[in-house]
Amino acid sequence: MEMTQQEYWANIVGIMAGDPDSITEFGCLYEAGGSIDTGAKVVPIEQNLPKAADYYRKAAEMGGDRAAYLLGRCYMKGIGVEKDAAKGAEYYRQAVSLGYHTALYALGLCYEQGDGVGQDLCKAAEYYRQAAAHDVPEALRAYALCLEQGIGVKQDLLQAWRYLRLAEKSGVHDAEAAERIAAEAEKAEIAELLYEIAVAARDRETFLKFCGKAASLGFMTAQRDLADSYAKDTTCSPEQCEETVRLYRAAAAQGDAHSLFRLGCYTRNGEMGVEKNEEEGIGMIFRAAEAGDQEAYDLSLEIREEQDEASRQLHLADILLPYTRDDILSMDRIVIKDNGLVTALQVSSGTRGLGGSNNSPYTSDGVTVYPLAELEGKPPLECFGISVRAVVGCVIYAVVGGRACARRAELGFGGAYEIGYDTELRYSLVGIYGD
Repeated sequence: MEMTQQEYWANIVGIMAGDPDSITEFGCLYEAGGSIDTGAKVVPIEQNLPKAADYYRKAAEMGGDRAAYLLGRCYMKGIGVEKDAAKGAEYYRQAVSLGYHTALYALGLCYEQGDGVGQDLCKAAEYYRQAAAHDVPEALRAYALCLEQGIGVKQDLLQAWRYLRLAEKSGVHDAEAAERIAAEAEKAEIAELLYEIAVAARDRETFLKFCGKAASLGFMTAQRDLADSYAKDTTCSPEQCEETVRLYRAAAAQGDAHSLFRLGCYTRNGEMGVEKNEEEGIGMIFRAAEAGDQEAYDLSLEIREEQDEASRQLHLADILLPYTRDDILSMDRIVIKDNGLVTALQVSSGTRGLGGSNNSPYTSDGVTVYPLAELEGKPPLECFGISVRAVVGCVIYAVVGGRACARRAELGFGGAYEIGYDTELRYSLVGIYGD
């Protein structure tokens, strides 16, 4: 690197004025090695990487955006300093905050490779996109590849082709990627045209014909819309049901949240020929909700409410699990408290404790009492809407998930005994009141 007489004196004046860019220029000179033309003579400058890093550090501390980026690069590659990828990423962030756009691309690389940060392909693609928006040549190519392969972003071959062409015009060439993406982009362009014809169609037959052609070329929106059209057919044949599911799966694989939601519903309920798996189906619905599908979001709220209610019902069975019928009959009442709401189950034939009739439930001061008579002749807890898996002797086993972790407590005259259980469970047993 050669620094001309004009550049040299301009940088000297800049350093005296506290200009970080002038200090950065001297750092670049020491990193590359070269010479300075002072006007009086030409001074050779030997490469000195530690000195270069020092110049970058001084300039970065003064708010130099390019210096922060170059210092980050030094730490990433161990140039004049001990290699430290985490520090490198921090200096890249500093450069980004100061408006140095090339650092956006550098941060994208960090997140793509997990270098100095946790690997996050979505963040990598977003940094590439931001850098590409500022015409950083390497970022144009990197974002094109993300769009081509669906890395951290929804696949879009047409956009990939457009970004790669911009990269080519900026001097970044990738002949192999250009050949590959051009062929796929041409197919995607044809598919997009076919889909537009389908949308404009005035009759269902034309829509199905052209939407089907677009879907067969892998056009995600066409796959989803065609599946929606088939799903609305009340006379859907087994073959058509199978094709509907196949189309939704193809669209979901490309990142379509609505298709993932529909698959989640089918899996949860065992519909359209899909094997029922409620847990897996709910998981798909929740993922679709997180991806932004409104129907999935609304249903996910309902499901969570149902799960909360199931947890509330479950825990009464969990608490009673360790006790036999004789144990339960020896109690006067069981008091369970959840967020300030108190429910009491009267299990003895007497009215001692809360008083009242043995023939029907009653409420006093927010406490509901269920007489033992309601249990007689019925499976345990059925009268409270709580399902049971089995009754072995008189021990109760709950159906809904979770673990019955209550420990058996010794019952005594007039005593209140705490029962310990898994802290994940919502309820706490305040006490068991014996005779």
